[in-house]
Amino acid sequence: MAEKTVPSHTRTHTVGKQQEGTRAEEQFLSPLVDIYEVENGLIVLADLPGVSRDALDIQVKDDVLSIQARTHNTLPGELFYREFDLANYFRQFQLSEEVDVPKISAELKHGVLKLLLPKAERALPRKIAIKME
Repeated sequence: MAEKTVPSHTRTHTVGKQQEGTRAEEQFLSPLVDIYEVENGLIVLADLPGVSRDALDIQVKDDVLSIQARTHNTLPGELFYREFDLANYFRQFQLSEEVDVPKISAELKHGVLKLLLPKAERALPRKIAIKME
């Protein structure tokens, strides 16, 4: 599994009922990840603080795993001044043919995304029986 180059994202905002493109680019952070190999596949742990389940989008298209998440700033009261803003997350990985894509599962708990990328049957080790004559 290799990291994929991230395409440029542009921000759009709504004015009335029309959607307008701007020259400002939306800021995306690459979430930090740990990748572990286990007996039947890979486990990917991604840090996504400030992300809820409904703001997380995980897709696989053309053997590219994409993780995109939007953060929510839910502080009480009206904002008076801000020096720090939560950024959204985006990261892509090129998957090998050894990953069983339909069996990928995801879990989000306390801002940590856990993806299980199981190995395809053909990639699992198998024991070969020996015939005795």
